[in-house]
Amino acid sequence: MKPFAEVLEDAKELNLSEKEELIQILDKIIAEERREEIYQNYQNSLQNSEKRQFSSDITILRQRLNL
Repeated sequence: MKPFAEVLEDAKELNLSEKEELIQILDKIIAEERREEIYQNYQNSLQNSEKRQFSSDITILRQRLNL
């Protein structure tokens, strides 16, 4: 992988339309990565919710909290 400084220097050498296209491509890549991050967080929350037990009984809640 190229160092970041080299990538920037290469980007400076592009013409205006290529720079604009690069920006659009990077925006799409970032959006895809964010969507993947959101999906992974969703998957993690599903796994964690299976472990949770809900109760409105104060005695049971205190037992779970070891009070």
